[in-house]
Parts: sequence; structure tokens; C-alpha cells
Amino acid sequence: MNGGVDIFFGFGYDVKTDDYKVVRVIVEDYYNSQRSRVELYSLYTDSWRPIDCVLPFAVVDKHPRAPFQNGIYCWLGRENGSSNNSILSFDFTTEAFGTMSVPDVFHIDNDSYLMMLALLNEKIACMVSLGFSLGKVPWHFEVWVLNEYGVKESWTKLYTIVLEYHFFPCGVFVDGKIV
Repeated sequence: MNGGVDIFFGFGYDVKTDDYKVVRVIVEDYYNSQRSRVELYSLYTDSWRPIDCVLPFAVVDKHPRAPFQNGIYCWLGRENGSSNNSILSFDFTTEAFGTMSVPDVFHIDNDSYLMMLALLNEKIACMVSLGFSLGKVPWHFEVWVLNEYGVKESWTKLYTIVLEYHFFPCGVFVDGKIV
């Protein structure tokens, strides 16, 4: 996106106040996270209100199946001008953003992989397709899980799948099967 407005959402439950909430981020300048507005909708009050915060990233992947667990919603995010992904999280109880690293193996300065987040066996999973190029076959697909939330060293690779055709999963079912 160049210069226009971008919007991303997260929906979650605040166990402390017994309230369902929606966080809405309006990015007015794709290359400047300082020019963003954050608003929070509360089902209990049936109203929107601004949240005073500075986003750590302006570039956010708005995947519709981003994981929500224990009151925290997650998106993939990138610093401006970088292809390195990190996780941007929003805690519906504290109403604050946070960041978390993806597995170190994916902090590389090229676009040869495609990544998405999901929940797998109630843990945040990072699903990555390596060799993201039309001419490169076979593709390698990896599934990593975060065993302890917020602990970078707890990322563990569960699967490596070699594919003879171009493929990226749609998501993960509740029973842990990859689609």
C-alpha cells in the first residue's frame, strides 16, 4: 500500500471485565507507524474509544485467522523497510500492544519465504513456506510452535514437509490437522 489508509482488526474476550472487545488500528501512513490511530470497541458499553499508544510496526499482515489465545490476539508485523517478521500482539485485558520474535531461522533479509500464524494444539504456531519462488521446486514447508508464550528460545520445529508443487496451508483445524 502506498500512501493510503490501511485498517486491521482483532476480536477478543477480556476475562477480567467479562467483555468482548474489538481493537481497530487505522494506519494513515504505511511507512510511518507514528501516524496510526488505535480504537477499542466494548460490547458492554456499545461504544468505541481511542487508545493512546504507539504501534511498534506499521506493516501488519491482516490474515483473517490470526491466533487468539488467553486474551491475546496476534498478527505478523514488520518494521518499515525490513522483510523480517515479528509477532505483534494485543492484550485485551491490559489493552496494550507487545512484540515477540518468530524463530531466529526466519530473520533473513530476503523474500524467499512466506509465513502465517495459527493456533496448533492451543499454542501459537508459525507456518512457513521456504523457497517462495515460482521456479523453485520442491518447496519446503515448516511448522514451528511457541511452547512458552513470550519466550523466544521456546520455538520448536514440529514438522518439515517437502512438496513437489507450490502450496501454502489455509490454516489449522481445532484437532491439529493442517489444511
